[in-house]
Amino acid sequence: GDLKALVERTITEIEDDTIEVVGNSAFRGCTKLATANFPNCKTVGTYAFNGCTSLTSFNFDSVNYIADGAFAGAFAGAKLYISSNPTLQYNAFAGCSMTELYAPNLKSAGAQAFQGCKSLVKAELPALTRLDTSVLGLCSALKVADFTALSFIANALAECYELCALVIRNENEICALNGSLYYTKIASGEGY
Repeated sequence: GDLKALVERTITEIEDDTIEVVGNSAFRGCTKLATANFPNCKTVGTYAFNGCTSLTSFNFDSVNYIADGAFAGAFAGAKLYISSNPTLQYNAFAGCSMTELYAPNLKSAGAQAFQGCKSLVKAELPALTRLDTSVLGLCSALKVADFTALSFIANALAECYELCALVIRNENEICALNGSLYYTKIASGEGY
């Protein structure tokens, strides 16, 4: 067999502090990869970790750009912690199976960035100012979404039928939440 097929079947951990760019499809389909530590990584390319279904750990400290589908279908049952403020492109984390998302410095996310994360129960995005189309759409297990700086939602939470707590600390205009709220002012979430 070829070397790529062998690597896809066997690699479980990788660490390299000299890597600044993880190229397109670099680890795509490495289903055994659990840990990827690139502390100086600035850019994660298109589909770089797509389908890495065992991935539970990645160091986001220096990352400032995450391309389309870079982590789609990755992060197995883990809490995804994004410490930096990267630019998230379309479908960056779509279809991941993490249960919690915490991104304290993330200010924006591309359309469908976390769409279809069906195991996601809690999302904390306190610095996010805008939720565009289906950013958290089809996250059918999502129960709690906590936003602090949010000022705009555009059908970002479509089909999140389990959502029982939406915390927004500032008064904001909501365009759609499962069709039940439409151009409605939401009162402060203080006291929640």
